[in-house]
Amino acid sequence: MSSLQENNEVKSELSKEAILEKSRQQNQDEGIEHARTRGFQLGDKIASFGVAIPLIVFSLITNQHVTIFALAAYIFAFLFGETLTLYRFSQNKKYLGCAIASAICSVVSIIKFVTTVLNLCW
Repeated sequence: MSSLQENNEVKSELSKEAILEKSRQQNQDEGIEHARTRGFQLGDKIASFGVAIPLIVFSLITNQHVTIFALAAYIFAFLFGETLTLYRFSQNKKYLGCAIASAICSVVSIIKFVTTVLNLCW
């Protein structure tokens, strides 16, 4: 092994130890932080869709289409935020396409909601 490789390995080990020591000093557990973050993400989805979907079903049953447009705008805006974040971190074009489509659907739903409430033709 060359001395350059050994030097890089030593630096890598030192940086790992420094990171672990800093984490210990801050009294943080990465597993708990990861679980908390995942819990918030799951909670956001459950709260958002757990409320929106029953409202959409109720709106369909009672023939209240205005409510459906408002809820659709909300859901598409939520999906836009999710997929844009995924794109920013992964640079996967699939997520960018979903983000753009979600943004367009959200704007169209908002326009449809406003024009329906104001009794404008569209």
